[in-house]
Amino acid sequence: MEQFLDSLIWSNKHLTVTVLSLVWIGIILVITIALNWFLRRMIMRTKSLEGALSGFARRLLLIINLVIWIVAAGVILVALGLDISAAMVRPLIESDHFNLQPIHFFLAAFVILGTRILLMGLEKLFGLDSFITPGESSRKKSVLKFLSYIIWLIAILVILNLTGLKLTIFLGAGAALLVGIGFGLQQIFADLISGIFLLFEGNLREDDIVELNNGTVGRVTFIGARTSKVKTRDNVVLIIPNSHFISQEVINWSHIESQTRFNVDVGVAYGSDVQLVKKVLLACAQDNNDISSSPKPFVRFQDFGDSSLDFSLYFWTANTFEVENLKSDIRFAIEKNFRDNNIQIPFPQRDVHMIE
Repeated sequence: MEQFLDSLIWSNKHLTVTVLSLVWIGIILVITIALNWFLRRMIMRTKSLEGALSGFARRLLLIINLVIWIVAAGVILVALGLDISAAMVRPLIESDHFNLQPIHFFLAAFVILGTRILLMGLEKLFGLDSFITPGESSRKKSVLKFLSYIIWLIAILVILNLTGLKLTIFLGAGAALLVGIGFGLQQIFADLISGIFLLFEGNLREDDIVELNNGTVGRVTFIGARTSKVKTRDNVVLIIPNSHFISQEVINWSHIESQTRFNVDVGVAYGSDVQLVKKVLLACAQDNNDISSSPKPFVRFQDFGDSSLDFSLYFWTANTFEVENLKSDIRFAIEKNFRDNNIQIPFPQRDVHMIE
């Protein structure tokens, strides 16, 4: 039996295949397939049993499965008599600035796996409710994306360094890039830096209602590394460089409070009952469901105009994006209630004297 197991099937200077090595290969494959089947069963259960395992755990199981196959491949090569240590350091590509060996592929794979596990850990950490306050999910995603870019950049540099590639080449390219920035890429560089400030300061978030310095009002739908998108009330998407939000004045209606104060101006004829005017204006505000009851609306007697007594109705609302429609509804209500209460809205009048 021992002679049968040691009988030679095929061999060359690197590999030797015997009956015993085939038996070991079969055992290794059976164990690997069994572990793979077990992991797949666990992953399939997560699709049918809600909450059985988190997405982080499913991805971790897939990574473990890949590692098992890599280890199994190495054990099979050892069973075939391959000298792993010698094979791993045999140069595939060799030059003064670059030396690629088979071991570099395995090291790169482990660096990539380690980077992926680190990013999954960061995703898990950023998903904790205690880590970030409600309403900042978009900022959380943006910061996580920025950190992932940095981590992947570091991982790529580590992989290149393992192959013996001289990083001075990239330093030279970086110097050339800086020269390019100095001659024509200042604005792009400013937009990128502004995007980093927006991500970490949190002064601007997705779904915020903003008013630009030209009076345009819109909702922030996306914050990118260089540009952001603002959707206006006309359903038009503006692509705005991030430096605009840093260097120019921008009103953020959603930054502090969920409600914002607005006002509607109206003038009444001289001789009108000002207390009745105040009562009617407050009633118009209270009858509108989009106007907040806390803080309460109030009326301010603004001035004695040339042709009218000027009043302003102040109110708070959370419906800031469509506030112009809300103001229009209030004006319709004011006009109707003024007519019902015989309150006149005057038009400008002038006395003209003709001298013959």
